[in-house]
Amino acid sequence: VECGMGGETDATNVFDQVLCSVITSISLDHMKFLGNTINEIATVKAGIIKNNCPVVVSSQSAEAVGVIRKMVQQKNAHMIVTGNVDIIENEDTVAENVDIIRTEDFLTRIRYEASNHKTYGADLKMIGTYQGGNAATAIEASLVLETQGFNVEKQIVAGLENAFWPGRLEVICDNPLIVIDGAHNPGAVSELKKSIDLYFTNKKITFIMGVLADKDFSREAEMIADRGERIITITPDNARALDGRKLVETICKYNKNVQFADSLKAAVKLAEETVKNNQSDMILAFGSLSFLGDLKSIVNNK
Repeated sequence: VECGMGGETDATNVFDQVLCSVITSISLDHMKFLGNTINEIATVKAGIIKNNCPVVVSSQSAEAVGVIRKMVQQKNAHMIVTGNVDIIENEDTVAENVDIIRTEDFLTRIRYEASNHKTYGADLKMIGTYQGGNAATAIEASLVLETQGFNVEKQIVAGLENAFWPGRLEVICDNPLIVIDGAHNPGAVSELKKSIDLYFTNKKITFIMGVLADKDFSREAEMIADRGERIITITPDNARALDGRKLVETICKYNKNVQFADSLKAAVKLAEETVKNNQSDMILAFGSLSFLGDLKSIVNNK
């Protein structure tokens, strides 16, 4: 059961007996509701921890782990923090000189020594620099279930290699190359930028960007705007959406080649024209999961 937002006051926290609590990487997100610092947000997220319940925590900042550790001690729980994951470099994952890229051409090869002292190796179908950390978290959560009588350990590698999550560096069109990613906070945007540098080295990219107003969109723009050859902003169809015109004003500080599109269809059309006119090599849409499904439908219909 995944928390909708935060943890302590989330509706899913009505469960008072759980097999395992899992806390993934914490960054500045939903700041209007959860707090303005990592410390404050981690405190809210740690609210899902139950008395005497195992807790799996993704490797992350010492500040966040420290907050979670305090809650673990208060609840007499047991915490497992994931270790380092080796990402095995594979020449097939670099698209610097590839004109047509398909999702099936990529894989993320990982190797992870888990808390049970076994080493797990897997070829993930999903690309992204963050997938190794996600896999480690899933492995450790599975091992917790194994200790509770669930016979799942032997299925770990098969589960990892068959896993797919839409909207995470997903290639939705080969020609022109269109990729969507749900990066919607500074932590995720940082990982997105690393992934761009790995998988799409030297590619000229047109961004389609739409964000929610409760995100740290100014920081996100500062981090990634210079990587875009051109940026097209939209207003997501969401009550919490930031007006795309305001996003233009923010992005202008870091990249002048930005414009607002009054609809998602118009944004796709403008982005496609940049590829046709050789102004860019690919299109990458990100900023909020709320519009990626609609964008995918538009592209599929075309």
